[in-house]
Amino acid sequence: DGAVYCLASCGSLLLAGTPEAVSVWSAGSDGMGDWVLLQSVEVHPEQTPTCMACSAPLPISRNRRAVAVLVGCWDGTMQRWSLEEVEEQGGQTVQLRLGNEVAQAHTGAVNGVVLVQTHTTSLYGAMAPETGARTVGSALVISGGDDGSVQAWTLM
Repeated sequence: DGAVYCLASCGSLLLAGTPEAVSVWSAGSDGMGDWVLLQSVEVHPEQTPTCMACSAPLPISRNRRAVAVLVGCWDGTMQRWSLEEVEEQGGQTVQLRLGNEVAQAHTGAVNGVVLVQTHTTSLYGAMAPETGARTVGSALVISGGDDGSVQAWTLM
């Protein structure tokens, strides 16, 4: 219910930013186009999400993946969220949580953010994700705001 200011696709999941929350949705299994709310995390009203972007999922183990979610806010803040997906016999569970933020990354609202994936490497050399190897990735984050500036930095 209410205004949706931004959307992002994170694999099979949909993220929505509203003045009240960042929410994670999944397509319903009934094939009728219904969506199921998996989690919703409240946000401060001055940090209403205005744009967002997701990294490619990074395997953590056989049944777990992590996604970095970048959120630009109305007050100029850039936030990094963590979205973890777990596939279990009973279905899929998710955990979305705010990691860190850069206050006043822009002096006005953040109007757009893109995440350019640069590479993904395993922490354990050539081990495959199926064996439980952790992986890390890096990306270039680019944001633009009401202040007319474009900011760029490396996300590790």
